[in-house]
Amino acid sequence: MAKVNAKESIIGIIRQGQTFVTKDLKAIPKDKQNSTFGGCTRSALNMVAECGGNCRVMGQILKGEAVGAMTDEARMAHYNSFD
Repeated sequence: MAKVNAKESIIGIIRQGQTFVTKDLKAIPKDKQNSTFGGCTRSALNMVAECGGNCRVMGQILKGEAVGAMTDEARMAHYNSFD
């Protein structure tokens, strides 16, 4: 039975997910990227920024780094970095 390289497996899964998200985002017209359904939900860009933040936190946890809550200013800077 062959050994499974967990690190390479995780890297492959992340790259595949990145490809799917990138293709999905490119399919959204520029003028609709900040649109929301009924004006009360979150936009696609907001969701991607949140997922990026979650991935950052997971990376910190996996590396054994301390994880703390982001300030409102840091969160907004993070969201704005995806534009």
